[in-house]
Amino acid sequence: MDIMCPETGRVIPPENYNVRTDLAISPFTGKQYKLSELIAERARGDEDLELLSNPPSGLREHQGIDGSAVSVSTRNLPIALFMTVFTVFWNSGLLVPLVGPWLGGMTGEDGGPAPKFGVDLFMTLFFTPFILCGIGTFMYALMAWFGRFRVTVNGTQLITFRGVGSIGFRRRFDATRIQKITIEQTSISHNDSPMKAITLWIPEKKNIGLGIGDVRQAYLAAWLRNELGLNQEK
Repeated sequence: MDIMCPETGRVIPPENYNVRTDLAISPFTGKQYKLSELIAERARGDEDLELLSNPPSGLREHQGIDGSAVSVSTRNLPIALFMTVFTVFWNSGLLVPLVGPWLGGMTGEDGGPAPKFGVDLFMTLFFTPFILCGIGTFMYALMAWFGRFRVTVNGTQLITFRGVGSIGFRRRFDATRIQKITIEQTSISHNDSPMKAITLWIPEKKNIGLGIGDVRQAYLAAWLRNELGLNQEK
């Protein structure tokens, strides 16, 4: 395996590195590097090439005026079915106290006008958190059915988007500050196991791509390293 200079992409001659001391000196830059890290980076570069030659399902690459992008489906059938049933159950339960009085006529029990929206001001305020929760479950169900996660590299910017259609959340990062991209475990657990995410080292860690699946995360991380020139093999 050839050992590559991280800055020039050229092969470092064998006489310029020492396995015992774990040091490598680039004759092109004069800088010292840990040999073990250079070997690991080169091996990862080879893995990235293999990953990029076999894109997983549910993934689409496209080139536009806003840069190179990869979008990944966030569809999760078990969660989509559960959230759909839960959303119907939750919001149906809210309809009874909110709309029920309207179905009984437009007058209150004392013969006066019925309260607006079927409830008085106190009840409206009381049910507001439940209504917001119902909207949240509806949006979560939509994401589970039709959501997408998209990463765009546009010059010096890396932009992520998670949502349905054009509605969702965007995050922007300075691509020139990203030192490396890895897959790391997060503090979030699912089924008693920590979930993984794509970690951008800027140098502070920023996680993206949570919950899109291990195979898609691996491909997207490889694609980003390739687009940003973070692989040694250039």
